[in-house]
Amino acid sequence: MTTRGPLLMASELYDAFKKYYGVNGPPDILVAYGTSRDLNPSLPQSGIDRELERDPVRNRAEYLSEWRSDVERFIPREIVEACVGDFYELPPQPGENYHCFFDPASGVPEGDSLAAVVSHKLGDRVIIDAVREIKPPFNFFEVIETVLLPLCKAYKIFKVVGDNYGGELAKEPVRRVGIDYELSAKHTSQLYLDPFLGMLNATKIALPRHERAISQICQLERSVQRSGRDQIAHPTHGHDDVACAIAGAVDLACNASSYSLDAFQPGFVDRDAPPPLDFEGITLPLRTNVRFTPSEGITQFVPSREARVYDNGVGPGLFLGVLLRYDSPTMACGKQIVGALRQSRRFLSQFPGGFAVMTHRNKSLS
Repeated sequence: MTTRGPLLMASELYDAFKKYYGVNGPPDILVAYGTSRDLNPSLPQSGIDRELERDPVRNRAEYLSEWRSDVERFIPREIVEACVGDFYELPPQPGENYHCFFDPASGVPEGDSLAAVVSHKLGDRVIIDAVREIKPPFNFFEVIETVLLPLCKAYKIFKVVGDNYGGELAKEPVRRVGIDYELSAKHTSQLYLDPFLGMLNATKIALPRHERAISQICQLERSVQRSGRDQIAHPTHGHDDVACAIAGAVDLACNASSYSLDAFQPGFVDRDAPPPLDFEGITLPLRTNVRFTPSEGITQFVPSREARVYDNGVGPGLFLGVLLRYDSPTMACGKQIVGALRQSRRFLSQFPGGFAVMTHRNKSLS
């Protein structure tokens, strides 16, 4: 039996445990208390260890049956300090794929700060390259043009991801300066819990020496709602704008592809390209089961092939062409032409880079 959730000291279950568990409890009430492996030895220890590393607080309650308070510190300061590098900001590097998480704010006095954080992935680690925080009061529209736009231009970022604060009021000024704005699929607590918490525990995040960001991360509090869900938030009268933007930037870098479309950079490598083809000594098959009669409107079906090595900066490839000729232009939308194209497509599917050309009376049709 398991509670499938946190064991809270502020709960009826905890009150019953304190009342009935132990040698002084009533003899007619049995209380079984133990770890998950005590009660189910078939559970693999390796799986439990992974869960404890990912989220120690919640999973120590889940697997080790440790009671927890309803409000506690999110992560120890020593773990955060272990992830802090010896830099304040890193300049953009050619060939890197950067991401930006944007945490907007209204700019009213005594309100929240506006924050934008740039990150990129390096191997299995996430690097936090730049942090921008604008404290209130400020003009939101001016900040977009003077802070967010230059930051995105410097790191060649064309899309930012942020929360749903302000709805279209927040998105429209960003899009007006040529930057796409996408809403985050996760709310703040989800961004903090996964993958941010696990990567902090594994020391796989490189944080800048930004004291306000470090302070906000260390001050985060973890509480459990009535539904059993964990809520991560700043303490009363505190702020977590920069911390939230950093957690969002880590999520973007972890879930984004490392593929770069900047093919004009020196040393560009197409990581998705197939291995080079060696045509020497290869005889390409030239056969087809397609047969057409003049009554169908098709006068010729000429499969043709031409294998030649070409170099477009990525690697060699293969061109293969199929030529279809027909007499009547009214047949272009008929079943016969559709069938011919389908069968030629099956023929072409044997070869990369295949193409089909249709002509009418030796004149190409677009």
